Amino acid sequence: MVLDSRSKFFIGFGSYLGIATLDEFWDALKAGTGSVLNQSGRMGNTVEEANVTLVDRTWTTFDDEATVNVTGVFHAPPETRKLEGGEGVHLVMVFEETLERILFFRVDMDKGFLLQLPQGLYSFYGFFMDLGSEKFLDARIFAAGFPGEADREEAPPGEFDMGALGEDRPLEIKGTEMQVDFMLGEAGVLLDCPAYFGEIYGDVAEAQALDVALQLSGVWRLHEIYDFGEVVYEVYLVQFGCKIAGLLLLWKEDGTLTLYQKLLGGLDGEVFSLSGDRRSTFEGGGGGYGLSDWTGEVAKEGDRISGKAENLAGAVGSFTMDRLA
Repeated sequence: MVLDSRSKFFIGFGSYLGIATLDEFWDALKAGTGSVLNQSGRMGNTVEEANVTLVDRTWTTFDDEATVNVTGVFHAPPETRKLEGGEGVHLVMVFEETLERILFFRVDMDKGFLLQLPQGLYSFYGFFMDLGSEKFLDARIFAAGFPGEADREEAPPGEFDMGALGEDRPLEIKGTEMQVDFMLGEAGVLLDCPAYFGEIYGDVAEAQALDVALQLSGVWRLHEIYDFGEVVYEVYLVQFGCKIAGLLLLWKEDGTLTLYQKLLGGLDGEVFSLSGDRRSTFEGGGGGYGLSDWTGEVAKEGDRISGKAENLAGAVGSFTMDRLA
């Protein structure tokens, strides 16, 4: 299943990074102290060479797997290159479709970029945003686009031509070299492109105003017990008001990832609920683990959650979650 763009934005920004990390990256962009951010929350700087912005493999892979040199530039009309009376920033978001990993980096319009990616299926998005905004979620998106035809110098004039611009569809990155050029157009005309990234969370102001005493964002150890056995997962949660999103990972002893689940849930006082939304399994295991639901209570210190677990087959067990970070 291929997700729509708003779902990918929410997973990338909500499930992995959280608002505090995005604002920290936004501050670094404005101060010139950072220009790249990956799904682990690590941020730093790209390598600026004479004619290219380089994002090397240390940002996209942690092992010795082969990578593809992906090059590209932005093609855009003049009004999506500079802001009158303000400062704009061009950003690229790369969404890896299998593990839903993300990469977010700044691009100089006068240069191309060189990105080293492992082979796989990726979605690419380009944005032109108002850097004068105090917060990332409140920054106006003036232009956006997808990979398109590399030989066009400008986006089509007049009425927006979606076919000429490109498509919001994943690309298979393979071989040793590929070119991915972006065609930018007015964001308001693009299907599923928000005017502000804050829109993907619903009513941002309302959610931020909620007085939620328990904050569950962080890394957790989930111990699930059934009559037929038990298992321990690694869970990453991001809380926004009373909404919770997250990722569940199952690792083999040799460090191989065998199961991945996207999680959605909520918090009502001290009552916690979480459900597996969809999953991916990988070679070597994970096939016997289905989607589950977890309901329970959060300890008043906010560092332990315990309650009932129920899997897709209807089996009922118990669980505890202990905060790791």
